[in-house]
Amino acid sequence: MDGLTMYFGNYQHFVHQAAWGWMIAVYLFLGGLGGSMGALSSYFYLIRKEKHPLLFGLSTLLGIGLVNFGGIFLLIHMLKPWFAFFVWTHPTSWIFWGASFIMIYTIAGAVWGLSLISSSINFPFSQKLKTLNPSLVDKLGYISGIMGLLTAVYTGLLLSTAPAITLWSNPGLPVLFMVSALSTATAYFMLVSPSHIAHENEKLDIALLALEIIIISAFFNYLFISSAAGKYIISKMLSSIGFMGFFVILGLITPFILEIYAIKKHSKSLVILASILVLMGGFLLRFYILKFGYYTYPW
Repeated sequence: MDGLTMYFGNYQHFVHQAAWGWMIAVYLFLGGLGGSMGALSSYFYLIRKEKHPLLFGLSTLLGIGLVNFGGIFLLIHMLKPWFAFFVWTHPTSWIFWGASFIMIYTIAGAVWGLSLISSSINFPFSQKLKTLNPSLVDKLGYISGIMGLLTAVYTGLLLSTAPAITLWSNPGLPVLFMVSALSTATAYFMLVSPSHIAHENEKLDIALLALEIIIISAFFNYLFISSAAGKYIISKMLSSIGFMGFFVILGLITPFILEIYAIKKHSKSLVILASILVLMGGFLLRFYILKFGYYTYPW
């Protein structure tokens, strides 16, 4: 009997889930990124009063596009796309609520985003959008932001409803996914925004990355003290070069350090590098959360 078996007991009881792979990771990543892009667009335009309607309008529309494009990967993975219509028959499921968040975000965000860009770009119906009541447009912006944030949170809530998979049923998972999604959205804005908005996103992302590191530490601690399954999963994660090397070091700690240095030195090149690493880390987090999903016997 090897040491791992002696420590964890009968470890053949931990069976790796094979149902959700990289396509679902793409769906979760794009859903979180796209939803958070809409949330931050609403925050900066409506609350911070950053008057860049073209930037935030286009960002919201792109975010909606990413969320719905990610849904294609989910439908392809299902192999039976028509099953999506049955979502509406289960109002108590998180898939139902997630689909609702996405639908409302798509409608409200599209009208709000198109209204913002109509002042700079002429397209069919742009003149009609210009005549909308500004108060109504702002309300749609708030709805878009809230639904975008809920879309980002939903991706974690969806996984947390699998109690037989120890890693996914962790109560910190929805919070971790939300913080990670917001971090990837700030990375996007650091790449495309004017300097003062990019600078604000740098400061926000430093806080988000610090919070993400704390949440992951608490996440690991919860797993370690929760059960033998948690200890087994941690042993797998800590021994994974991909998870520790590419996600933790390159996708999380490195951009955190780079952004702290860049914000002092005002280095655009370091900000670009950090942004790319944050986006990479956001995808890898979801990929490895799926990869280390183990059923715990009896399930």
